[in-house]
Amino acid sequence: MNLILTKIFKYFTQIFLYLTMIFSLNTNSSANNDKNDTTKYIPIDVEQIKVENKAFNIGEKLTFSIDYGPIQAGVATMSVVDTINFKNRKCYQVVSEASSSKSFSIIFKVEDRIESIIDSKGIFSWKIEKHLHEGNYDSDNYYEFDYKNNIAFSDKDTVKISQIFQDALSSLFYLRTQKLEIGKALNVPHFDNGKIYNLEIKVLKKEKIKVKTGIYETILVEPLMKSIGVFKHGGNIRVWVTNDERKMPVKMTTKIYLGSIGLGNIGANLIEHKGFD
Repeated sequence: MNLILTKIFKYFTQIFLYLTMIFSLNTNSSANNDKNDTTKYIPIDVEQIKVENKAFNIGEKLTFSIDYGPIQAGVATMSVVDTINFKNRKCYQVVSEASSSKSFSIIFKVEDRIESIIDSKGIFSWKIEKHLHEGNYDSDNYYEFDYKNNIAFSDKDTVKISQIFQDALSSLFYLRTQKLEIGKALNVPHFDNGKIYNLEIKVLKKEKIKVKTGIYETILVEPLMKSIGVFKHGGNIRVWVTNDERKMPVKMTTKIYLGSIGLGNIGANLIEHKGFD
């Protein structure tokens, strides 16, 4: 039983923090990782990139319960902490944290933190920083974007780029600013762990759902994956956002296979929201 519970939380931590974070697993198109590319790059004029944002602002904090059926495995939050000056640009400092519950921590302790620096005018990423501590696994890394010199860099790596990008956290916030039309899809240039992807997000349908904080009219979206990795057969990720200008995420689900037990549902359900009301 302990092994099963460990898998449940480990897998859900990956989906929650990397994909809504949601959007950071392998995506629908092949990654472009040719670091020997000799193409002549033109500096990106970020001043020309403007996105209207009525969806979020400083002070917003969303809290989710991480659930496997009736079992609460942990809690995760997403917060728009502040605005800061980054490379002479006004930016949002957005932080997501996830931690295992007291009982789960005995089996598999998780303390994860992701921070994204998001341009306030263009809603794109300037920097992504991840601190992941899951059981015996520890990882601390970052990537920063230099659009003038066409590079994304960390202390260990440099990648050539030719456009602005969203990261593991900014992708969701960018999605929230966009018009969502049922039956259509959004294509989002996405950068994660030194790799470039085209993330396709399908807009599926309108649906009324109930979570702890209330009943919401929502729009259901689904990020398309290139592969589903640890989730194995048909582990679709689905996200419900409110059908209004905020497009606040209220629920996220996926399915995983746990050996002989078979298919299981894992979800993140909104239990509290603060600020920016």
